[in-house]
Amino acid sequence: MSYYSVETWTIKEVASAFKLENGDQQNRKVIIPIFQRGLRWDDSRRKSFIDSLNKGYPFGSLLFARHYNNVNLYSVVDGLQRGSTVCDYVFNPLGKNNISKIDIEILTSIRQALFPGNQTISVNKEIEKEILDYFFDKKSFDKIDLSDLAEIIYDKFTSLEKFRECTKLIKEQLKKFTNERKTEYENVCSSSVPIVIYTGPQELLSEIFNRINVKGIALNKYEIYAATWSQSKKDINNIEVIQNVIKNILLLIQRIILLRGLMPLKCYQTEN
Repeated sequence: MSYYSVETWTIKEVASAFKLENGDQQNRKVIIPIFQRGLRWDDSRRKSFIDSLNKGYPFGSLLFARHYNNVNLYSVVDGLQRGSTVCDYVFNPLGKNNISKIDIEILTSIRQALFPGNQTISVNKEIEKEILDYFFDKKSFDKIDLSDLAEIIYDKFTSLEKFRECTKLIKEQLKKFTNERKTEYENVCSSSVPIVIYTGPQELLSEIFNRINVKGIALNKYEIYAATWSQSKKDINNIEVIQNVIKNILLLIQRIILLRGLMPLKCYQTEN
């Protein structure tokens, strides 16, 4: 007897299901169950995964468990790292995690517009910083104004009288760069993802999670405890175990807050 089916979602639908309060356009909502581990991927793995999506490379399916009393509500069993990565990219494509440099050809063209004949390459870095700071502040394509950014760069670097001509050249270069990135973004958002939908007994989820992760990044002992105890009541007398369980619960709360785009918790304090 099979406890699963396979569906196809787009990357944007996955991100929306993770991030938005009401889920994606079909009202599908994905939540993070208590047995899940924390976010483990570093920036290099996140960027590599997004690059793979943009290039159309295949990757493994995600595993969601459908709740028995709500057909539009799912728990992520396998795929939290990938899900959180695409969530951040879809909703913050110009954020610090998703863009770190501007093409040198673009920077050189802007420098030449600002300082005709200037061959000082170091100026490129200053121009790049102004562009990235603007992108990091806006975070998404629908919030940027290239005319505004061109004026910011012009005011920062030159006192030339040819304002209209210079800002036009700067805007043309910025438009070339953002159009390329926006095309990449749209390619990623429209990419298809195989989703395995588990519909079997809920009490088997922690066992399925453990089996999937046997050959992956090793769970620490407290994550194993969390997965084991998620379906039944246990009495715990070991103070070290109690403190670490509390710590992991707080980390889980922090992760949910970050995924929903709320203010992060400033500090944690636990008592013995």
